[in-house]
Amino acid sequence: MQTMRKRSAWRCAVFFAFALLAASSASAASSTPLPRGTFAVIPARSDVRARVSSTLHDFDVEAKVYRGEAVISRDSGNPVQLFVEFRVKEMVSGNFMRDQVMRSDVFEDARYPLVRFRSEKISLAGTGPEGSLRFQAEGTLNMHGVEKNQIISIFVSPGGDRILARAEFPLRISDYGMKVPSPLPFLHTEDVVKVTVRIVLHPGGD
Repeated sequence: MQTMRKRSAWRCAVFFAFALLAASSASAASSTPLPRGTFAVIPARSDVRARVSSTLHDFDVEAKVYRGEAVISRDSGNPVQLFVEFRVKEMVSGNFMRDQVMRSDVFEDARYPLVRFRSEKISLAGTGPEGSLRFQAEGTLNMHGVEKNQIISIFVSPGGDRILARAEFPLRISDYGMKVPSPLPFLHTEDVVKVTVRIVLHPGGD
């Protein structure tokens, strides 16, 4: 009889421990420490950059973010929703001929004018450098007519009524059906590029 009571007490203790753990997890998920509402990207202060390595020399490609929006709510399952897009025709590297080939031959901007990321789930994952918050964003990247899943770490810093966000991730361009042409057999561009996204958002949006 005493053994049964001990087992019953142990089961109750385990149950309450799991209940407290679940409650604290739900509370943490629903208390995203960011201002809530709809925030629009400020294009003039937001950009996408890619570091490209080649046998000749490395170079950077950049474009202003054309449009984007973040919705921050009390939804414990998905407290942050985000989409960002930029125009291929605005991509520049500082070399006119290279830019022409990149836009028309590699990205085929006449057929695929936009590159877009849309989140499916964003969750708070911890803290980052200089007091920022680290979020893990799971979503889809649509580029060159191909849509693939992408997981990105985003570092967010509130700045008054604005939100500053930065993300870095590697991207394999051949995954999106693209290949950089080479004028000579011994010249080639690496398939993987390092992408950096910097966005500034302010209250507003559709």
